Amino acid sequence: MTPVENRFDYASEYGLTHLEIDLVREHNFIETFSEERIGNLNKLSQKFGITLSLHTPYTINPSDKIPMIRDANIAYLKRCASVAYELHATHVTTHIGYCNGLPEWTWMRQEALERLVANLTKIIKDCQELKVKLALENVNPMPKDSEFFYLGDNLKDFEFLFSKIESPYLNLCLDTGHANTNEGVIAYIQKFGKKIIRVLVKIN
Repeated sequence: MTPVENRFDYASEYGLTHLEIDLVREHNFIETFSEERIGNLNKLSQKFGITLSLHTPYTINPSDKIPMIRDANIAYLKRCASVAYELHATHVTTHIGYCNGLPEWTWMRQEALERLVANLTKIIKDCQELKVKLALENVNPMPKDSEFFYLGDNLKDFEFLFSKIESPYLNLCLDTGHANTNEGVIAYIQKFGKKIIRVLVKIN
């Protein structure tokens, strides 16, 4: 894949005004954002009039049950917020986690959501200080016989999160494809219209 530095010409040619940096690519690992690289990206962003945002890997799991793993995820998201600040990025998009267990085990989901609230609170504190918005992306539900499920695959998860953490820096990234595998796009817009700062649309 081509580094984002090589995409500005293409974006400008086709009238694009924003580029999202996918942090799952090796050339975009968060460790690669040195002071020199950030400075170069800021120059390109200003030259072409193109804003930037970051998208974390889908494997990020700030709700993990194991403290050491959970703490590493929190540290990672805080570093993303810091890099976003240095890049003058519009926001950071992230998935909110996953859990082993059957989807109908509501008690397990609730425990994971409560861990997530505690950890997102720590991350949002940094986001507020840096004035960086965090956009939580909705995801598709796993099959009912799966022994693994995602958090954020339904409206209730986001209702719980937004009721527990009231901050203008905690928002929603609406993935229309994912939404259409469950309650539907309209339901998300009706519930969280003011929280939606980014929309993902798949065009065939």
